[in-house]
Amino acid sequence: MVPLRGRWFPCEADSAPGRPLVPLAAMSSSSGRLGGWAVRHAASLLLVASIVLLTIVLVHRGSDILQQIPYVPDLQQPQLLPHEQIMIEDIRANYLKPPSYEPYNLHENLKKDPSRGQTKVILEALKNMRNGFFVECGALDGETRSNTLFMERFLGWTGLLVEADPSNFRKVLSKNRNAWSVNVCLNSRNVKSQVRFKPAFNVGKIARQNASGTVEVDCFPLHALLLALDVRRVDYFSLDVEGAELDVLRTVPFDRIDIRTLSVEFAHTSGGGKPALRAFMESKGYTVIREVKQKDWTANDFIFVKNDTFSEEERRRLSAPYRRH
Repeated sequence: MVPLRGRWFPCEADSAPGRPLVPLAAMSSSSGRLGGWAVRHAASLLLVASIVLLTIVLVHRGSDILQQIPYVPDLQQPQLLPHEQIMIEDIRANYLKPPSYEPYNLHENLKKDPSRGQTKVILEALKNMRNGFFVECGALDGETRSNTLFMERFLGWTGLLVEADPSNFRKVLSKNRNAWSVNVCLNSRNVKSQVRFKPAFNVGKIARQNASGTVEVDCFPLHALLLALDVRRVDYFSLDVEGAELDVLRTVPFDRIDIRTLSVEFAHTSGGGKPALRAFMESKGYTVIREVKQKDWTANDFIFVKNDTFSEEERRRLSAPYRRH
């Protein structure tokens, strides 16, 4: 017998030649018992069947509805301006390079932490946090003196590598980093623009419009890059752009992007120098907990933590070595 729409119908095997037939009396008796049981439990069976059917329908329709509703991050409501939407679509279509799934291709594979001390202080503040999100600008070649490579390799972080120098950026891609990469500079204005950039490995910088030996590079504000990735929280922002740090930070909407820790180079900062940089970040709700410096000038960084994220006691503990000097 096979079920069909709640009724039972005989299949071909039931009437096959040679198969013994069940006596009519036995069939009647059995049918009576089954019929009585079915009548007594009909309401329960109907309720169970209805619940199962309704669940299937709701799950199916729910899936369809979720597919029809686009994800809109908080950053896009309501402050996103028309020109920002254009920038975001441009970045997604033409600039962002996705993380690599290939094995790392590092020059010094055995060197765990290539930073010059910044990574250690940041991870002390974040208590060796796993699976965080970073932004590193400039990323150089993705390995040399990288402030984020250790976090990525050994603590499961990912993030965004920003490098303006096209030759350096090709090297970044060759390292097979598990992070998004983008060959642009960070703009000091809330628009897309173009600048002349003089490549020089770790000291490349924006040059005069008519300077020789330069290349044209596109620039975007940091928050546009993050919007393009649907990111609204950055656990660590490493900023080293050969003097333009303060100008870049002034474009960051700190009320819209939650940046928990930063390392910011101060050696070449224009527009008031080191004191102005510190004062600006303090006005945005950050505290300097350390200065990371090396005698060979490979590090001259403030380490900032966000006051809303770290308690006064934590900030005091983290800054104790700094205050003793």
